[in-house]
Amino acid sequence: MKNVDLYAFHRLRRLLKLSLQIECSTVCNLKCKGCYRTIHDYPHKNKLLLFDEFKFYIDQMPNRLGSLTLHGLGEPMLNPDISKIVDYVMKTKPCNIEFTTNFLAAEYKDYIDVLEKGLGMLTISVDSLDQKEVDRLRNGTDVEELIRRIKLITKTKHNRRTLFWITVSKLNLDTYVNTTERLLELGARKVFYQVYLDYGIKDFCLSEQEKKEIIETSKKLKEKYKGRVGRYASWFEKTKRPCHRITAPFITVDGRILPCCLLSGSTINPIGNIHDKPFKELYYSKKVTKMYQNIKNGKYFPFCGSYASTGHCDGKHIDD
Repeated sequence: MKNVDLYAFHRLRRLLKLSLQIECSTVCNLKCKGCYRTIHDYPHKNKLLLFDEFKFYIDQMPNRLGSLTLHGLGEPMLNPDISKIVDYVMKTKPCNIEFTTNFLAAEYKDYIDVLEKGLGMLTISVDSLDQKEVDRLRNGTDVEELIRRIKLITKTKHNRRTLFWITVSKLNLDTYVNTTERLLELGARKVFYQVYLDYGIKDFCLSEQEKKEIIETSKKLKEKYKGRVGRYASWFEKTKRPCHRITAPFITVDGRILPCCLLSGSTINPIGNIHDKPFKELYYSKKVTKMYQNIKNGKYFPFCGSYASTGHCDGKHIDD
């Protein structure tokens, strides 16, 4: 987004394909160490966005959708209507649909069904493949079953639409490389790294030096495995560019339109609620245009954590 005028960019949103994020579940079958959902309670916890309400959301969107991410503070596959949701979008406003899963929230055949319905990318979150370590990291994970499913899906045509995501923290800093290589041995097409974000357990956070070391390690692994290893750069490296996340509106399970998915667990409502006013009236407004202009000029909001002062998103968003 370097040298891009965010004000002008927002004015063109009606003509561009919208990148949209919708939270379809705040329910989960695991209790991951450090996850916001595990640590905190909030009003819309353990809620599902079922089909009729999802249809109400998606029918308000422009016909030209570029992408749709079905994520938030929950497991998408625990939504009983997830297959119906994907099918409806692909029939009415076809676009690239994706979400992240722990790959254990439903029957294996249900994952295949969603891919067959048109899911464009399935990202599988795996922080370790050692049962003792997983019990500390992602309580509720059955490693043997997870490995069985990974072996199955990597042998199908759907492997080209499957990614693996490792969240690196102090807890698995010494083992994430072994986990990476094990996933690649099992047939993973690509493995990405994400850093642990501080949602209330600061001791798990990586130091800046550790992040730099992961960057160097990822480069070596990328070369060794011919591009099959990477990282989400915005979490590892500081930047002087304006935050890009506001360009993909996030709609919570309770209908709030937020400028960033990391605000999901908060109760703030800076743009409005889709149940009160139509999406276009709220998002394509002077108010939101002003938000773009402020961010372009380095004027961030209290809920943006430390981005304004550090140029690096650490996920420490607050509820005002």
